[in-house]
Amino acid sequence: MIQSGKFVLQERDDKPTIADPGMFSIWGGAAEGDETPEQAATRECVEEIGGCPEGLRWAVRRNAIPGGAGEYTCFVQNVPEPFKPVLNDEHTAWQWVAPGELPEKMHPEVARAIELMTGNELDIAKRMAAGELLSPQRYENVWLFDLRITGTGTSYRTEHEEYVYRPPENFLTEEFRQRCNGLPVIFEHPKKSILNSDEYRDRSIGTIFLPYLTETEVRGIAKVFDDDAARLMPTSHASTSPAVIFRDAGSAETVEVDGQSVLIEGKPSYLDHLAICEEGVWDKGGGGSRTRRFRSAPVPKFDGRFRRKRVSPARPRERRRLPGRGWRRGHKERSRGWRWRCV
Repeated sequence: MIQSGKFVLQERDDKPTIADPGMFSIWGGAAEGDETPEQAATRECVEEIGGCPEGLRWAVRRNAIPGGAGEYTCFVQNVPEPFKPVLNDEHTAWQWVAPGELPEKMHPEVARAIELMTGNELDIAKRMAAGELLSPQRYENVWLFDLRITGTGTSYRTEHEEYVYRPPENFLTEEFRQRCNGLPVIFEHPKKSILNSDEYRDRSIGTIFLPYLTETEVRGIAKVFDDDAARLMPTSHASTSPAVIFRDAGSAETVEVDGQSVLIEGKPSYLDHLAICEEGVWDKGGGGSRTRRFRSAPVPKFDGRFRRKRVSPARPRERRRLPGRGWRRGHKERSRGWRWRCV
């Protein structure tokens, strides 16, 4: 629990029969039955302090239990005002403390979690990019999300029923990473390939402020200011799709690999926005994640041994207009209009 930058801690009884005797820690325990980590944390809170106060709650970090017995998931809950816990017989004292005033006998993993949560928004973003903090994280008035900007390699576009090869050497570069800084994050693609003033006002929910590279992807930590969008992003809109423009028609070509046609993309000339979507673009096979949703697809091997069929100039892809619901900023529900399938 956190309130005005202070954390409430409990001192464990020194009985040798309980976990972490005599140490300052937070409330928690093992999951029972088919409980989710959050359900288990809520139940343990009720059992150990007599209730669970209202407040915004999110998962901070996840780390392995020594000995391979499972993993810990640490949650933080921002409560509106300090409260007085009603302790059970496993605890002897409690106190609200600031990060720089932690007791000497602190549980090491709890101390580490508090340390990771302490800092400015860039500190938190860097720890998310390093995998030390989970996504999303709440900071002041924004949500910080770790988003996939684009993948590389061979994938399958279900919208156009074609294989596409996105060359890593054109995207996994320091120059392209820098181009992603300040990239607008919007709710679903606009009617045309790029944003105009009206679409930007209606769809903008945040911005990328810490882009970074992995071995196969360009990713970025985004500030998301729209709470309604942030609630949908981990669930129904868990996929991302970049709007990339290829102006050089001669930089793309179509080849044949293992009897399959593959479009080899050229160098990106313009990166307009990153859309939060219901369905993903890069269907690489395997399971999805919080920012990706892939379908299984028999992707042909791309190892340089291919037969060129015909050079095909890269043309802007047109998005099909589908009846559905559009996004209007400031509305708690999505109003009737059009939505655009990710391509």
